[in-house]
Amino acid sequence: MIVTSGSNDVVFKNLLQIAIYATEGNRPLALPRTIFESKDLKNVVFENIDLAGMSFCHTGLTNTVFRNCKLHGIKLEDALLKGTVFELADASALQGATIGDLKRFFSIRPGGITKPIEDPREARKWFHDRT
Repeated sequence: MIVTSGSNDVVFKNLLQIAIYATEGNRPLALPRTIFESKDLKNVVFENIDLAGMSFCHTGLTNTVFRNCKLHGIKLEDALLKGTVFELADASALQGATIGDLKRFFSIRPGGITKPIEDPREARKWFHDRT
């Protein structure tokens, strides 16, 4: 049902959030790897979900939360990172992730850090230390 929601981002986000809450403990979502590309996922909370290998290229991730998710190999090229929260279960959770040139970077909020990272160079280092 999520795949057929078309370009209506509000419907997509609502169905996605229901699917996330219905998924029990760190199981992968049974979705195509490119389902999130070019979507607006503002304020979506991903919690305890296996998102390994998923592409978030060209995706709006304003205030999106990744909490205790498996993010190995995710693609964040040209993603809008603005207030995006990364609460990683462990330091290797982003292993193999690609971030691109961060041209749409504004800020991220890593778990355990009270102040957001707003400098692209500092963000690149934070990602590099975890990928």
